[in-house]
Amino acid sequence: MSPTAPSLMTLTNRLMKAHHRIRELEASEAELREKTKVLSAVIAKLTTEVQSRSDAEPVMEEA
Repeated sequence: MSPTAPSLMTLTNRLMKAHHRIRELEASEAELREKTKVLSAVIAKLTTEVQSRSDAEPVMEEA
């Protein structure tokens, strides 16, 4: 007995679920991109602050 092809309704449901999942993944990707942007800005700010402090601190000579 050969397998039967899925019905049009079955294929339509699968397609709708796939589209829904794609939208979920796109939203998740957008959220992750935004978080990455924020973290990059924080890292850049902290790096600048650390560099500024290092430049401002007097160099202590070893005895």
